[in-house]
Amino acid sequence: MVLWTRLRQNLSLKIVSLVAAVLLYIFVQQERNPTVTRSLLVTIDYVNIQPGLQFIPTSKRIPATVSGPRQSVDRLLDGDIHATADLSAINSSETSAPVRLHYEKPKGASDISLETAPDFVTVQVFRERTRKIEVTPRFQNQPPPGYKYGDATVKPLQVTVRGREDVVNRIASVVAFAMPDEPHANIDGDFTLQARDSDQNVISGVEITPEKVHVTVPQVVLPAEQTVQVKTPTDTPAPPYVLAETVYQPATVKVIGTPQRIANILTITTETLSVHNLTATTTMDAVLIVPPDVKVRDLRGNPISHVKVTFIITKAKPETGAGTDGATPQVKHDGAPTP
Repeated sequence: MVLWTRLRQNLSLKIVSLVAAVLLYIFVQQERNPTVTRSLLVTIDYVNIQPGLQFIPTSKRIPATVSGPRQSVDRLLDGDIHATADLSAINSSETSAPVRLHYEKPKGASDISLETAPDFVTVQVFRERTRKIEVTPRFQNQPPPGYKYGDATVKPLQVTVRGREDVVNRIASVVAFAMPDEPHANIDGDFTLQARDSDQNVISGVEITPEKVHVTVPQVVLPAEQTVQVKTPTDTPAPPYVLAETVYQPATVKVIGTPQRIANILTITTETLSVHNLTATTTMDAVLIVPPDVKVRDLRGNPISHVKVTFIITKAKPETGAGTDGATPQVKHDGAPTP
């Protein structure tokens, strides 16, 4: 009773003092670590996309407002708070879909709260496609004079391209830009790949496996060429006929080979043709005799193995005022009598 009596003395004053103490404590705590509000960027993690599908999110970071004790809020950086978007419910028939976000606070920040943050995010959905495409090598450097690049060897020749169906469908070629390690050297190395459309624009956003291919391109001696005349070995017509002229179609051809090989080739002959029994102009088809290790082309660069040979045959005319000794007059090759 004595204790209770003492407690009741100046009760109103004691209550006021208690309330003032509590308020003072709260005020002090608020001044030391007040509650603040702040805007941050939240990182979105997209998970569980179904096989055969690809997606494009509307954003990878979204704004959110957080509040809590200043010490906790001030420690937060953009991206510390994560949101998970589960894509497992999206199917191939959809072109876009809203996906619910689930937020996760960072460790050590359980006393903060999200004041404003989106509940959903929209994603665009695309079917995925995989193609096998042959690699096209391209050479950016020129070989030294007198040489050219030979046939390229690419390993592997085919690569796998995977990505969005609409993007993969645009691919016209996969190109490996190859170059020698040193100027005028052979090409031999591993080179990265680029997917390109029909206008040779680079297509990004696809996965190429493997990322590099090995390209080997040797240098070979550039062949030389020169123009030579066509000749035909033949005999002579039986008297009184003579071979007035031989006409070739074509009359000249190109021989192609190493400079050393073609240096001494001045003519290209045909097979031997006989005119012994001819009594009139005649055209024959003759096979060209091609020397080893060279190629023969016409003046347009086309391969040629035969020519047309026209033998103009005339009848020899005796000289006017021939001698009385009965000698037979001689006739020139062009048909004119020889005095």
